[in-house]
Amino acid sequence: MTSIELRAIGKRYGAAWALRDVSLRVEPGEFFTLLGPSGCGKTTALRLIAGFLDPDEGEILIDGADVRGVPPWRRDLGLVFQNYALWPHLSVFEHVAFGLRERHVPRAERTARVREALRLVSLEGFEHRRPSQLSGGQQQRVALARTLVLRPRALLLDEPLSNLDATLRAQMRIELRRLHRELGITTVFVTHDQAEAMALSTRVAVFDRGAVIQVGTPAEVYRRPRTRFVAEFLGAANLLSGTVQGDTVRVHGAEGRRDGLRLRVADPAAGDGAPVVCVVRPEAIQRVASGAAVANRLDATVLTVVYLGGRHECELALAGGLTLRAELATHGGAEAPKPGERIVVAIAPEDVVLLIE
Repeated sequence: MTSIELRAIGKRYGAAWALRDVSLRVEPGEFFTLLGPSGCGKTTALRLIAGFLDPDEGEILIDGADVRGVPPWRRDLGLVFQNYALWPHLSVFEHVAFGLRERHVPRAERTARVREALRLVSLEGFEHRRPSQLSGGQQQRVALARTLVLRPRALLLDEPLSNLDATLRAQMRIELRRLHRELGITTVFVTHDQAEAMALSTRVAVFDRGAVIQVGTPAEVYRRPRTRFVAEFLGAANLLSGTVQGDTVRVHGAEGRRDGLRLRVADPAAGDGAPVVCVVRPEAIQRVASGAAVANRLDATVLTVVYLGGRHECELALAGGLTLRAELATHGGAEAPKPGERIVVAIAPEDVVLLIE
């Protein structure tokens, strides 16, 4: 299995830096995702790894060897683009066999490897079909098989699911997870879709404006964001400004009002008087009985309710003109909230994450 490392990488176009001082390491066998909005530098990083671009600063190491100046075809990496680049006149078998034929692999071995690649992506029986006879998900699998049949050292995936509808994307996420489990191949995956990153990744690097903001497991970057950008980009988040006072935060009311609220926190992370932002995920807000003796018990009025199956997404009005977005579970006989209803909710201290202002 292959390791990939970027050391203080910089890449500029004219006077503008697409990447600046980017360092990260992909461990052998990882499914490592480069995540961020459009224009943040994640695809540039992938193309640098692939060898289609050269860095202006820093080093790129594959299995510890510096590959600057090594052309793409000699890096032995498999790259799957957002555009599948399938030729309309070739069959599935011919697409997958193309690279092997160019490498003069003998016919018998070529046939065996193509069949194995098609088995890996669940396309047995599709050998004679043309791209026009395939669904979007099947075309994506052909592109994957065409890459995997060459047995690359690592797999590079550039937004490979973005052209699929929601149902096919969900199916292909399952397929990619299964493939990675079965092959154990080091994989670098580029996406702007947080759900894809959360579902697939061993670790995630969050990019913003050409820099890596945070690296960690999906759970780490979601539950313990280090910046406001990461908190807001990775799913919904309530952001409440306040001031540290011991093991609590005095949350400021809306528009300068003085009648805010207090939240106990597990880790103040700053001294008294420090300005902070409290990050509270909607699912961390729990409805409790009116007499419950729990930390961070809050009286709330339900403003809006949206049904989401096993939970309801609600907007709650609190003291001080504050509002919170909450996802309240309604399974197990729990009563659904109603607009205008007064309820009691609670937030565990460990679910209040502080960002230093």
